[in-house]
Amino acid sequence: NDELTASVSVLSKNRDPFVKNTQGDDRWDENNRAIHTALNWRPTENLIIDYAFDRQRKREQPMASQMTSASGWLAAMYGQDVRPDREDTVSTFGASHSNIDMTAHGATVEYSLADRGGFEDLVIKSISGYRSVKNELLNNATGASSPFIYNEDIFDYDAFTQEIQLTGAAFSGFIDFVVGAFYFNETGDYSNEQEIDAFASHVLLTTEIDNTSQALFTEVTAHLTARMDLTLGVRYTDEDREQQHTLTDLTSGFVVMDTYNQTYLGAPEQIPTQIDESNVSPRVSLNYQWTDDLMTYATYARGFKSGGFNARSNTPLQWGPYDDMQVDSYELGMKSTWLDKRVRLNMTAFHQQLSDMQAQVNAVDPGNTQGGFSIVIQNAAEATVNGVEAELIVRLIEGLDISAGYGYIDAEYDEFNSFDINTGAISDIADDRAFEFTPKNSYNLSLNYTFPRFTDAGTLRARVDWSGSSKVYVTPKISGNDDITQDSYSLVNARISFDDVAVGDGVLSFSLWGKNLADEEYKIGGFEVDAGGGNRVGTNQWGEPRTFGFDVSYRFGSML
Repeated sequence: NDELTASVSVLSKNRDPFVKNTQGDDRWDENNRAIHTALNWRPTENLIIDYAFDRQRKREQPMASQMTSASGWLAAMYGQDVRPDREDTVSTFGASHSNIDMTAHGATVEYSLADRGGFEDLVIKSISGYRSVKNELLNNATGASSPFIYNEDIFDYDAFTQEIQLTGAAFSGFIDFVVGAFYFNETGDYSNEQEIDAFASHVLLTTEIDNTSQALFTEVTAHLTARMDLTLGVRYTDEDREQQHTLTDLTSGFVVMDTYNQTYLGAPEQIPTQIDESNVSPRVSLNYQWTDDLMTYATYARGFKSGGFNARSNTPLQWGPYDDMQVDSYELGMKSTWLDKRVRLNMTAFHQQLSDMQAQVNAVDPGNTQGGFSIVIQNAAEATVNGVEAELIVRLIEGLDISAGYGYIDAEYDEFNSFDINTGAISDIADDRAFEFTPKNSYNLSLNYTFPRFTDAGTLRARVDWSGSSKVYVTPKISGNDDITQDSYSLVNARISFDDVAVGDGVLSFSLWGKNLADEEYKIGGFEVDAGGGNRVGTNQWGEPRTFGFDVSYRFGSML
């Protein structure tokens, strides 16, 4: 009774830039400061109060984009900037920074109620959260030596969440249940200043955001037998999204688009600014505990992603809105332990049906005075995703653990409707679209060894990790994008630590580590700028090169 505990964690992380820039700021460094504090108060046997505070401040140079290829008149302008391989030195125009300031508060209050009628173990819980974030990103998106695509994005928002839960059991433990309500609201402002010298464009886009989501949910688990559980759940969500948008030509000062005053190109225009949506999402799960070491389950769940507006739009059609999308997911799985719990094997197979997917497509756009069509976000795609995942953990001998994982995903679009600028008709381009950052095969293998203790001073540990994947598409479009697609690759990381060194009232640890030991060159992002007629630029971001480091940590008090 009346027990109060507290913990504090502080992070300070710095790293010199990976890439030297001959035109200005070197790129891709790290400068991160963070603090986390937590309080746990138990004033009575029935009441628990938890509070957490987080503060983060990052002042960094963003990763260095590199132009992978250029063709046509774009090659004439930017051919000198093409770097098809990862480079340690670039010549990129303009200043750059990535600044993040984040403050967050979280509070959980849990109160145990007395049994009432046929209800037992009743607990009412309140979960509250508040987060304030300001993010500023100034960057040359293509890495060119001129402002080909030079962006400054500023996102400043506040978000509040509140959830109330009532949990308990009924009918002498035959069922467990949870029933609750959820509220979320975020308000903020987003701005994007964009300079594109190839098209003599310099614009400022601003978006004011006010989004609210409310939900009611319940889930009941019935213990049908000593080994079989059936879970039924449902969630009703109601969302209200209101957003305002302006587009200003900074060269002339002309306001091209203004949803506040409902104008486009200086003339009246009906431009939507609000979305009201609701959704019902069920969930059904059946678990069977065959033995103490083997459990299987089958689950069906429906989820949805709400609609929205495009904050980087230049025309009313690009602005939207687009509607919500839905996914129906089916899963079969097994969780097991073997050989006196020295082996753990978990496996799952899943099937997902995605409908009304939000996708970027070509569309006829009368508001676009340059070409008459635009790339817009519409509910234009349907897809099927099938996959399997397996996880294996083995204790070979005392101190040596081996873990391995494998995933196979077959993700294909069944339909992807887009306007064909050559034929002037809507066509299905599903065969030319891929899921981004979804490799068909992925795998990992880790060896973790704790050496027999040879000194009272501490414990020696070593770890080696190997992971990789098959081909990764970084954009949905397949044809013509081989230059920015990542072929299969793998990475090797290692760490050796000397832990559990008693110093004063705490414990000291030392770690020597290396990442990407083979110095693999691999792409982690990219995009294309296709001006048509064979005039195109491909751009990539590359993963971290081989890196070595040394860590020292000291844990004390309740963190031990």
